[in-house]
Amino acid sequence: MAERIFEDLNDWFEHEDMTPGKRKVLKAAVELFATQGFDGTSTAQISELSEMSQGTIFKYFKTKRDLLKAIIEPLVNNLIPNYGQDFITKQVPKDAQFEDLIRFVVRNRLEFMYTNHDVISIFVNEIMINDELLAEAKEKLIPVFLHSIDTLQGMFNGIKLEPENFIRLLAGQLLFEFMRVTRFSPAENYDLDEVSAHIANLMIAALK
Repeated sequence: MAERIFEDLNDWFEHEDMTPGKRKVLKAAVELFATQGFDGTSTAQISELSEMSQGTIFKYFKTKRDLLKAIIEPLVNNLIPNYGQDFITKQVPKDAQFEDLIRFVVRNRLEFMYTNHDVISIFVNEIMINDELLAEAKEKLIPVFLHSIDTLQGMFNGIKLEPENFIRLLAGQLLFEFMRVTRFSPAENYDLDEVSAHIANLMIAALK
């Protein structure tokens, strides 16, 4: 049986073999860490939101740092590498016209970012201050990045565009949008189609 590819952390939590109580703790911690930060969140708050006692939380995770690790590891070890590889090799249409390819990639990557914006926000905050996590992320994610460049090379046949420049432009647009959603305006009522079309149009104009 082929390995299931997850693109949503909540989906991953639901299918992992764990007790319902542990799942509640993880989901509560994601919500609180994303909105209040790791240091700004107490285990008492996680206990209240998850409806699990602090004793139960520490039965599942020895420290709050272990709880954070349990949230970030699926993103670094599973969601980004596996879904990234699957997206490039199986989902990106190989024979699409250039503009259609841009629109497809932008829409798909923006959806992934929006769906997982809580855990990505936690991850980004942590790699700014945690050198160990940064080194682990580089080890896992750089091969995905290099594979993406190699695959895109064949898709830009006849088009004067370096794949590195395409990824740089895409990453810049998505990073700005990520900051806008997580820092400057709420993620609720988000029109994914409208935003992705706007970003794709900007990229197409810039690349032309």
